[in-house]
Amino acid sequence: MKKLQNADKMLELLPGFLASSAAEGLPIEEDLVKKIKEMLSLGLDPTEEIDAYYDEKLKELSSNT
Repeated sequence: MKKLQNADKMLELLPGFLASSAAEGLPIEEDLVKKIKEMLSLGLDPTEEIDAYYDEKLKELSSNT
């Protein structure tokens, strides 16, 4: 995992990101939000966690059709 230089700023911007994602029809579940906050608090890049989350959601959707 990569360390981030600006994790504090990203943590500050997270609520706006979540709101805009929800407005676009991409709500993020609470457990993922907690994981993102935790990783940003540690200065870690949460990109891999987010990608894995959406990969799993796509698998679930494709298996339901």
